[in-house]
Amino acid sequence: MSRILASAVRPRTENRSAQSPHGAPAPYGVLPTPDALRKLLADLFGTVVTVTAVPELLLDVAASAIFRSSADESPRAALFADTAFVASAGAALALLPPDVALEAIRARRFSEGISQNFSEVTNIITSLFNALGHGHLRLRECEILPAKAPAEVLDAFRIPVARIDLDVRIQRYAPGRMALLICQPI
Repeated sequence: MSRILASAVRPRTENRSAQSPHGAPAPYGVLPTPDALRKLLADLFGTVVTVTAVPELLLDVAASAIFRSSADESPRAALFADTAFVASAGAALALLPPDVALEAIRARRFSEGISQNFSEVTNIITSLFNALGHGHLRLRECEILPAKAPAEVLDAFRIPVARIDLDVRIQRYAPGRMALLICQPI
């Protein structure tokens, strides 16, 4: 299990999670807003979802998703998630009972179904980055325990252009945490 320390990623003094007015392309480094993520996940899961920005934190990473530019395959954005978010999102997508997610959290192991569902959730989250004018990004890697993100990817996100940490609560499921990051264009 990897740990992403808040201190390992340089803290940002400004919240760069904002959308450009009138749908204009956003400057590089702008992240999806918590409300945009909430709406996307609520529509996807068909239930109430709350998403709240939280201070940067020590994130016990259970999964990482890397979004790469379709033009040159360089890493541009990432999602890091804890065990609870992986299990809850993976279970909620398939309408599995909350107990299935809780068991995965306790065991710190994911069934193939939960893993595949979580990968699909992250693939759909890509649309939020694309809507902000980051070029066309695609999910290229979704690594779930016990796999680790490649060193090249971790290096690209060590000092991100932007980062937002989020508490995500899917009705009936365990709350989880995730972080969205934008790296320097390569």
